[in-house]
Amino acid sequence: VQRIGRVLTVEENALAGGFGSAVLEMLEEHDVVPQAFRRIGVPDTFMEHGSQAELREAYGLTDDAMIAEAVRLCSQGRNLLPSIFNGIRSRLEKIV
Repeated sequence: VQRIGRVLTVEENALAGGFGSAVLEMLEEHDVVPQAFRRIGVPDTFMEHGSQAELREAYGLTDDAMIAEAVRLCSQGRNLLPSIFNGIRSRLEKIV
């Protein structure tokens, strides 16, 4: 991460409390701040019903969608963590 500066996590599971969240926590614990960070997975909403292929398409978990996201991530040069943390903070404020 320190050399490349970008992190992309992918999971066929809920993003909330998932693998990407654990990676963010680990990076924070080691004072590592990537230039860009993106999580691909299932949002914390009611899930549609359908075949595995349909759900992968709906949530951006196809090969093409993941490659496109990786290309977008690599083209970003600014630090995204403050915006990620602001998004998390605003969600928590709505809950509390």
